[in-house]
Formats: sequence, structure tokens, C-alpha cells
Amino acid sequence: MPTLLAVVVALASAVLSKPIAASPADIIPWQDGLTRRWDISATANDEIWSNAVCKGGQFVEAFPGSDEEAGKIFKSTASPPTMRNQWQGDLKDDLSKWGWEETNPHAEHFCDFETFWQYNTPYNALGLNKKPKFLGFPKRPSPDGGDNVCYEFWHGDKSLNDDHEKRYVEQEYKVNGQEYSKTGAYHKVAINQVGGVVTAQYRLSPAHAAEDNWGWKPHGTELPALRTSADLLWGFWYRDNPDIRNIRYFWAQNVQNIQTSRIVASVLKMRGKELTGWPGATFDMDTDEGLALLGSPNAISFGYFLISHKKELGNKKITKARIFFGNENSKSPMDKRHPDMLFYVEDVPEETGNNPEGQEGNQPFPLCNVAHKLPSWTPSTSPSRLKI
Repeated sequence: MPTLLAVVVALASAVLSKPIAASPADIIPWQDGLTRRWDISATANDEIWSNAVCKGGQFVEAFPGSDEEAGKIFKSTASPPTMRNQWQGDLKDDLSKWGWEETNPHAEHFCDFETFWQYNTPYNALGLNKKPKFLGFPKRPSPDGGDNVCYEFWHGDKSLNDDHEKRYVEQEYKVNGQEYSKTGAYHKVAINQVGGVVTAQYRLSPAHAAEDNWGWKPHGTELPALRTSADLLWGFWYRDNPDIRNIRYFWAQNVQNIQTSRIVASVLKMRGKELTGWPGATFDMDTDEGLALLGSPNAISFGYFLISHKKELGNKKITKARIFFGNENSKSPMDKRHPDMLFYVEDVPEETGNNPEGQEGNQPFPLCNVAHKLPSWTPSTSPSRLKI
């Protein structure tokens, strides 16, 4: 099945006499709910902001406590409350069972953070290896001896859908005697077990993909049971990992989700900052800005990743978020460049914990009881290189 990069490279090679390297900006899949351009003036409204601060606050409250305490904060209906779900281990069999198909991730590009992504500055600052560990599909060891492993999974056969041979809704699979349709969802990630990095590159959930590809908003029972980004990321992180507790960073590349982009624009404007290359701007989790970033659509999977695997990981917390351009030397026009979000993970000190009784099961988290309004923006008179 052709992948995102393969289609671009094949078309280009047919025209040019020599191979060319695809640019990241050329291969970003497009779907509704994404923004094509970075615009710092496009800020969040009060509802988006308040919901994000609330969600981020819930995660921060749940990080140091027990699984049961986390379940109470997120209003688990289980008895006793729990955030632990059925998806554990490497999920290899579960991915296949629920219609996910692994394809060629083109690791020579997507796992090359030196030449292809040109993330030299942030990777050097963090002391991370920039090269792929494997090449090809099936995978073979890379001569570069890197640490980065790329995965690409699709919920359906994109080539059949694109060629109008078999639309996603017509691509069926069966689980426990029940028939389901493929959705066209995808997950493209890079895992660095040595450096402790989970990098979400391109993601489209089954719910959003099905709505786009089927023509109606699906019921939950029509979707694959294995479908959340948090669960998929866990399976990739766990796979062949000798030290699953060595999680240090969550990285969201090329943020284009409209709500997340608006939240990013808001936190920068609140601090009077612009979007720049590394080191960018940093926001701690004891601020509304940090909580809003953690509670944004592009980051909630990271919070759920940690609180739903306390048994395997121990209690870990996200301490801060950094916003920046991954490749500050990019020649791409500004309207094709989007921010990266980097979240820092640390162990919760053993002496730290919640109230032994936890949050009352029927009481909302305090940050969710009040509306968090954004300030009235004062137009800046200083020139901004971000205007396009």
C-alpha cells in the first residue's frame, strides 16, 4: 500500500531525471480540522481555553496519586475507580485484530532528524541521537546505528480508497463475529527508547477519519475498540523496549489542529512572545498557560498515556511544555510552518501524593468549576516576523 511519502516521491521521480528529497511541508496529510497557516492573531476563545486549562489541571492532579485517585478525578464509573484500561503490552495482535495495517514508514526520511527534519539544534541541546535505527520494510538495521524507530499504521488501504476501487467504508473486517468498516485513520510516530522520546508526527483518529470518509458521524460501536492515540502510542513505546520507564519527553511535531494552534497562539501572546526556533518559549505546569497546552487536543494523549499506565511506569508527571519551530532554518514559507510542542516527563517524588482519600468521586476538579477567561488582547505596535 503506498504511503504518504511514496506517492510524492513517485510522482516527482517521473518528472525529474534524478531523485529528489521530499520536504516535510509537502507530505503533511490534509483533513478537516487542521490549519494551513500559523497565525499568532488566531487565538482561542474562552470556551476552548477554559476546557483546556481544566483538562490539563486534571492531569496534573492525577499524576502523583494512585490509579484509584486518578479514576475519581476523571469520574471513572468502574468500582473501584480506575484509569487502567484493557490495552496493555505491545498491542501487536490487537492492532491486527482491530483492522490496523502497518506500512512502510520510510524511516530514512521520517526517522532522520538531522538531514530530513533538520532538527539539529533541539536534538543537540537535548543530547538525542538524530538517525534511524532501522531502514526498509521489513526493517533492517541502519548503518548509521541510530536510536529512532518509525512506525506507520493505517486503518484501511489508502491506495484502494484513492483509486476508487474500494472506499474505506467498503473495506470490512470482522471482530468476534461483528463486521466493521475501515476508517482511513492513521498514526505515524517515531520512538527513541534510548533517549526516552515518543514523537507523534501525524495522527488522524478513527472517529474523525470515519466522519470524513464515510459521510456521517459514527457511533462509538462502529469504530475500532483500539482507537485512542494514548493507547496506540503506548503500544509503539512498549514494543521491544527493555526499559519502558525511561520515558523523558513527549513531542508533537508540526501542530496543525485548529484548537491547539489557537491555544499555542494564546499562551505566546499572554507572555508577549513570538514563535521562534529553539529554545522557544517554556511554560511550567503551575501556570494556566502550561495547563492549557497539556489539555490541548494534541497533548491530552500524553496525559492519558501516563495516568493509564501507573502500574508499568510508576507515577510520572509532565513538568513543563516548550513551544518552538523544530527547524528554525527551514526555507519553507511561513504559512507551511507549524509549531512543535515538547513536554518534559519526570518521576513523581515518592513523598509526594494526593489526599489519601483522593478527590470525591462526584465532585469536579476545582479548576473546572470556574471559567478561565483570556485577557483582552492589546494590539502590539512592534513588527512581527510571523505576519504573512
